[in-house]
Amino acid sequence: MRVRPLPELAACFVYTPARPRLHSLNIAAWFILELCEGRSPRALAKAYLDEMSDAYWQSVGQNFFAAPSPPSPNALRQELRTTLRDLTARGIIEFRNQPKGTKHG
Repeated sequence: MRVRPLPELAACFVYTPARPRLHSLNIAAWFILELCEGRSPRALAKAYLDEMSDAYWQSVGQNFFAAPSPPSPNALRQELRTTLRDLTARGIIEFRNQPKGTKHG
């Protein structure tokens, strides 16, 4: 698989040779793809929730009282599930059943 980030376009292109195709990922899918590397599904969910929470609070800065509400953990989990389903369907990621204690990827 070839991954070509294009930060200036807030996008990433992924070529999957097993099923020859060029995929365009939005910034959310690209971010989740980057988080997948070597993490179990549970660790991936935790990392995503932590990173998105940190990103929200960093974006709020001094405008705390005027900021919109942060996304709920349930909304973030749903976004993660939907994106993982899409990445899996496209053949970009694959979760493997491995013995407990080993890393997925």
